Amino acid sequence: MATIEQRTSRNGEVAYRAKIRLRGHRPVSETFPRRTDAVRWVQKTETEIREGLYFPKQEAKKHTVAEAIDCYLDHLKFDNPGRHRDVGIILKWWRNELGDYLLSDISKGLIMQKRTLLTKENIKRGEKVGVRSPSTINRYMSAMSTTFKYISKQYDWMLDNPMRDIKNFREPEGIVRYLSDEERLRLLQACKRSENPYLYTIVVLGISSGARKSEINCIKWSDVNLDRKTIVLPKTKNRQIRTIHLSGEALSEIQRLYQSRRESEMYVFPSPTLKDKPRDSTRSWRTALDRADVKNFRFHDLRHTSASYFAMSGANIKDIAEILGHKSLAMTYRYAHLANTHVADVVERMNGKVFGS
Repeated sequence: MATIEQRTSRNGEVAYRAKIRLRGHRPVSETFPRRTDAVRWVQKTETEIREGLYFPKQEAKKHTVAEAIDCYLDHLKFDNPGRHRDVGIILKWWRNELGDYLLSDISKGLIMQKRTLLTKENIKRGEKVGVRSPSTINRYMSAMSTTFKYISKQYDWMLDNPMRDIKNFREPEGIVRYLSDEERLRLLQACKRSENPYLYTIVVLGISSGARKSEINCIKWSDVNLDRKTIVLPKTKNRQIRTIHLSGEALSEIQRLYQSRRESEMYVFPSPTLKDKPRDSTRSWRTALDRADVKNFRFHDLRHTSASYFAMSGANIKDIAEILGHKSLAMTYRYAHLANTHVADVVERMNGKVFGS
């Protein structure tokens, strides 16, 4: 709905204030010296708002995409440090591509051009060169879309998110990757021999608890309660406090580190050079994978491994969801696939009991 209001100043000058209110969008207004100009603006702007192409020009022309990215990353640095590290790498790509553009120049068409570039760009993973997967491209799009959404809501630099109506690529379901018994033994042995004195404990904690890499890296001694045998994760991906229950090897390893820690150390896995930062174990993790001859395996796959082990040990879906911190059981079904050999054993036992063979 649009209204045009005639206003007269003290010195007798007449102006026309046009205001547009559309459901689901913020009200916008402009003032014109002639009513015809106000009518044209209303007609043009209503169409642009409905098509997701309108941005408040005054603010959008003052700020660049690089400024928007900086503001969002500054917010994440304090609100969600784990996501700050992950998203920062992705937003660096967007900064290189769009950083110098004014927000007023960003359109859906321009974004689609950049998405096409994401699909064609060759990237290097170790010794291999290939293109990004649909799921990776969706994460790139999501990071930039969230940035625009944050800026439009918190700073009013944009009226709306120009990426709001862009649909994600369809992602293949794929197969959940987890460690076989042989791979687990080889990997743990390689971690014990690592130059990184914390890698073995980190991996054991990942397998035993299903915690994410960012959650494990950021554990502080103030989060650990050895009397209760727990670690409290104050900031998780779902923004919910979650408790890790320590047992067996994981408990022994945390106790060992506690006894040998320095009082000045804040983190359980501290950086060797930066006193107030956690250790970056990426390189030592990759080295351990190579030494153990474990292929096509990411650190996040330890989470799949943990869920699968819990399932094969008799845990139900609800229990696994609570351990992993899932809000939706649908995600747990994906993580908790049973090993093919385990399913085969179940089928064999049933057939033996029913048919006697």
